[in-house]
Amino acid sequence: MKTICIRKMLSLLSVSGFLLLSAAGCASLYHTKYTNEKISIGDTRESVIRKFGRPYSESMYSENGKTMEKIQYKEILAYGNVLDTWFYFEDGKLIRKTQKEEKPSDCHHEHHHKDDNIRQQN
Repeated sequence: MKTICIRKMLSLLSVSGFLLLSAAGCASLYHTKYTNEKISIGDTRESVIRKFGRPYSESMYSENGKTMEKIQYKEILAYGNVLDTWFYFEDGKLIRKTQKEEKPSDCHHEHHHKDDNIRQQN
């Protein structure tokens, strides 16, 4: 009887340990410096750049008579994954942030797709 209880406890501990390590591993995949805690809706473009440095890319356009800007940052995560973070501004004020993670196999495809878009615009 004691042996069965000890085996069950060891089994539960093994499963708990595995789940804990798995959760810790997943969390590290998504560790990013571009967190919502560091920004607020309404922040200026300049304050976002002061916090995070020079962006990877920038664009500006007009929508409904308002000046819209988008800045992009790229960040290498665990296992070579790349996290793209975009900050959207309306009249110089932050209105939205989006993020997309690319796996290493997607990066080559995404790069190729980006080049196709550039060629189509020319």
